[in-house]
Amino acid sequence: MSSKKRSIADQGRLILIDLLLQVSNLLLRIVRWVLWPRRPRTPPARICIYRIGNVGDTVCAIPAFWSIRQTWPAAKLTLLSSPGPLHLAGAREVVGNESWIDETIIYASQDLTHPGTLWRLIKELRAHQFDLWIELPTVKAPLVRYFRNMVFARVVGARYGIGWRKTLLTLWPALQSEAKVHPNEVQRLLSLLEAEGLPVKTSGWDIWNHKDDQETARRLLADARAAGRPLIAIAPAGKLKIKSWFTDRWAEVVRDLDRLGCHCVLLGGSGDRSQCDDIAQRAGCRVTNLAGRTTIPQVAALLRHCRLLVCVDSGIQHIAALAGARCVTLTVARDIRGTWYPEGDHLVLERRVPCHTCLLDTCPHDQLCMKEITVDDVKEAVRNMLGVLRSEGLRRTAGGRSSLMEEVIEIGEPPLP
Repeated sequence: MSSKKRSIADQGRLILIDLLLQVSNLLLRIVRWVLWPRRPRTPPARICIYRIGNVGDTVCAIPAFWSIRQTWPAAKLTLLSSPGPLHLAGAREVVGNESWIDETIIYASQDLTHPGTLWRLIKELRAHQFDLWIELPTVKAPLVRYFRNMVFARVVGARYGIGWRKTLLTLWPALQSEAKVHPNEVQRLLSLLEAEGLPVKTSGWDIWNHKDDQETARRLLADARAAGRPLIAIAPAGKLKIKSWFTDRWAEVVRDLDRLGCHCVLLGGSGDRSQCDDIAQRAGCRVTNLAGRTTIPQVAALLRHCRLLVCVDSGIQHIAALAGARCVTLTVARDIRGTWYPEGDHLVLERRVPCHTCLLDTCPHDQLCMKEITVDDVKEAVRNMLGVLRSEGLRRTAGGRSSLMEEVIEIGEPPLP
């Protein structure tokens, strides 16, 4: 009886979530109509795309950026972004050298709290005289931020604005993970554009193809490629500790890949160098440690030489997806399921523990969901993916088509400690 009551209560919660989303979007449409009562009849000449966040947030927005560029090829495209504190990587590192984005304006999060720096930013943006402001909001942005950003776009003189549509509420997140299917961030952002009537591009984007980055990748991999072994990229670290796996387990995976006849290339930022050194030392086999030695475009070029990327939930999985590399991703179970899965054909290892979808940055259960992903789970997933890639190569040679669908491997459910 109690189970039935919970089921009925959960159904009521899901209905309430859908209702609140509808009400939220109705209010957003009303406010937008008040701020911009008339839609322009001529194509925009100057467009501002507003997308904040770090590496993963920016990379997931690239298909949306590319769709906007293809829709208005003659427009001047300005990307306005903030990584939060300026020492963190973000839009400048991801798309700073791409010629199809005309300009990138970066501000620090603290700039919005100081009247002087805020006024300078407003004056700079007003000078651009944007015909169109396109908001690509982060997935968990609160509704009040949508209204604030709409008013800000109007204050800086944008003649029209689009993109403010709420797609997710963080009410009862565990229930949503279990009962609802959510698009990943790439698809969510493309759906925002589709809702505004824009055609979207799901492939064919031109990104990270500079010859100097490709040459740097070839030089960094020269010794590794000389041995003639398949290259497997390993990216063991994420920005948050809650997303990390464990050094001794990574070392065991690297040893197993070496026994399979593969050569591992360790990737990461400068802060990950010591962990990668430790993994290499514990593995006791020949590896190439490139952590802290590459830019993001160079990482993309490196991944195009690798058979596979094995990583935790971090920005590099999204770089690999756009660069055309396959991933085996070890995903922390803190987010609403599916929202940060990489785009395309990949394997995602995720432990559905009782405390899943906590939305926390710090784990109170000593990383239970990551601990429950075992070395054997990762070995099996890697072997399965390598087998799929091998069979796809054979089918392509025979002129056939490959069609691996994204698969999420759920491992059992342990009790809370």
